[in-house]
Amino acid sequence: MAKFDVITKIGNYVLLFGVSFASMWFAVAAIICSNSNLDLVVPAITFVILIAISYFVSRKIKEFKINIAVIIIIVASVIAFLSVPSWCGSSALENVCIAGSGYICQNHMYKNGGVVVTLGQNTGTTWTSANFVFIPQGTPIKSGLPAISFTSYPANTLLASTGLKSGQTVLMYLPLNTTTEPSGTVDIGAIWVQYTIQGSPTPQYAQMAAIYLKAS
Repeated sequence: MAKFDVITKIGNYVLLFGVSFASMWFAVAAIICSNSNLDLVVPAITFVILIAISYFVSRKIKEFKINIAVIIIIVASVIAFLSVPSWCGSSALENVCIAGSGYICQNHMYKNGGVVVTLGQNTGTTWTSANFVFIPQGTPIKSGLPAISFTSYPANTLLASTGLKSGQTVLMYLPLNTTTEPSGTVDIGAIWVQYTIQGSPTPQYAQMAAIYLKAS
């Protein structure tokens, strides 16, 4: 009987470790590996479910001292955190685009001194015109707006006359610099848009996303 209790206890230890590992792994993967806010939904739900399971498992194991449970959870979490980057791949850590609420920034990659990126909006309104531009970190701000052209280079004005509907996405190329950068160069900044809506010719401005890009 005693031998059976030892085997049961070890099995419970392993179960708690596995659930803790999976919980942290999904949480870190959701943050590091995703390209948009929508990609966070499934990992986030799974994370909550696994945390709940971990809680009930630890409660079920009456022989656990709290110190042992904490150590197991911490070790599992650290191992999970360190294992995610290798699963995501280096590009996931080197190229990050975090879209603001109502905006989409996906499938971004460095190409010929610029960024190729899928941009979109879910604001519920149709933009009758839309100009996109990459704003490098450190760009001066004047009257609340980056001191950079939104109607000519380096802005992409392909949608200046056609606009962008709510829920629509489009593949865009946004220049970062005038020349191709050496491999390993890091570009940090934001993607802004100048747009108009029907019935209002006055341009409006918004920061769509923050972006971290590494030339390759």
